[in-house]
Amino acid sequence: MPFGLENGVIKDEQLSASSVYKNDSSTFGAQRARLNLRSWPPGYRANNDMAHSHTHPWISVKLGRKLIVTGIATQGYGEPSVAEWITSYRVMYAADKLDYAYFVDLNGDVLVSGTSNAKTLGKVN
Repeated sequence: MPFGLENGVIKDEQLSASSVYKNDSSTFGAQRARLNLRSWPPGYRANNDMAHSHTHPWISVKLGRKLIVTGIATQGYGEPSVAEWITSYRVMYAADKLDYAYFVDLNGDVLVSGTSNAKTLGKVN
């Protein structure tokens, strides 16, 4: 059962990102990182400089309670004239801001990766 990112149960204040296109968080900010948006802009958009830097951009969802996550769905920015999407990512979790860990299998392989502009479900143990 979805936990509320697409349908708005998770509020905008629970979403944050390391960068925002043109530093315009009210228009392109993390609150736009919801699947299947029907209004413009059609998704979250990071600052272009982040894509070409050696820093690791991130987006954060504060769930507010412990949940069992069994899948992740992603999609690209959503505007046909702007071909922007990630091709791989890592999912991390934390009980607090200082204790992050990756979702990994017993071999140490990260279990979640994205593909070009396609919704991808990642298996999480």
